[in-house]
Amino acid sequence: MEYPSSSEVAIEENIIIGKIHFFDDRMLACMDKSKISTRDAIHFISATAAALGHRVEDLVLNRTTVHLIRKEYRRRKAHDILKNFDIPQVFVFHWDGKLLPKMKGKKKVDRLALVVTGEKTENILGISKLDNSTGNKIAHAIHQFLITWELNNLVEFICLDTTSSNTGIQKGAAFLLEQKLGRELLFLHAAIISTKYF
Repeated sequence: MEYPSSSEVAIEENIIIGKIHFFDDRMLACMDKSKISTRDAIHFISATAAALGHRVEDLVLNRTTVHLIRKEYRRRKAHDILKNFDIPQVFVFHWDGKLLPKMKGKKKVDRLALVVTGEKTENILGISKLDNSTGNKIAHAIHQFLITWELNNLVEFICLDTTSSNTGIQKGAAFLLEQKLGRELLFLHAAIISTKYF
């Protein structure tokens, strides 16, 4: 795993940091699964290291470095998922939008969940952040995901709710997506993606 430069971080944060890199994928996965913030992770790891008799000042343990390590871990995991994704012979491409709180602050943001289902498979491709939930923005985000996952020439069935931003005759996402793909798609209406994806 590549770590950020300790000297760069030290200059940026004006702190003294250790030399021992100790994060592994199991730790990073655990922090993400448990939804532990970087700040809380540092407090917990510092206390654990001290309790085990380690010198905390010898460890590479500051917010900037830990944030960058977690970001790189997520990038690698996303790459592995994309690389190992098996496309089902027949699949349905689902999407659904929700207005959800931002990661920081109290404002809300439009999120778009994108899921592929097939026989014995259900894969979430991603949750995209949208500037707004117009048909054009939704269609653009979906098209980019289909290209990234190499599904743009394979998708035939789509599942969506019946809001005007999805099903509008001229400005709906489904209609605009058909234009981008250059072919008609079979619509399966009224199936809502499970909130477990949000």
